[in-house]
Amino acid sequence: ILFVKPNQYWYRCFRFLTSSLPIKISKFAGMKFHRCKIFFQACLSELVQFGLVLIAFMVNYGVFIAQDTQRDKLLGEEANEQLGASIGFYEHESSKYLDDLGQRLVSSIDDQLFTYQFGILDMEEPNALALPGGYIYFSRGLLALVNSEDQLAGVMGHEIMHVHRRHSIKAQNKSIFTGILQI
Repeated sequence: ILFVKPNQYWYRCFRFLTSSLPIKISKFAGMKFHRCKIFFQACLSELVQFGLVLIAFMVNYGVFIAQDTQRDKLLGEEANEQLGASIGFYEHESSKYLDDLGQRLVSSIDDQLFTYQFGILDMEEPNALALPGGYIYFSRGLLALVNSEDQLAGVMGHEIMHVHRRHSIKAQNKSIFTGILQI
């Protein structure tokens, strides 16, 4: 039994899908066989709709995300290679400082899922990005705009949480589910 607030989205969907069910059940008593068949098909249709709403809820809140992080690591490695080939990495003595700061921030995470790697991208546009599996990058343009270690740590912490909470995998699972619904 689920305890829910009446204003929650999936609860409203459930109420909408089941609102006509008592009317159908009350009419069931006097039906002939072919009408019973139609009645059960209508009920089945509503159950399927409810199931889809329930699956959408579960995907939205990350219920289907596997606990295994191997998928994240493999996707991260592939994306890391593609990123290096398309944009390129910038080798500089500040890379060591960036990695040290990142490792200090990551050390405060209790359940580390990944080995985090920090680097600099050879691009002038200010940007930071997090790849699955613990790859976190900052552009040269962003590093030029940062005025203090606190500002850099704020951006870095934001990117670390994207990786730690596996946002890219959640987004990918959502897109797979919506693609299935469009079929």
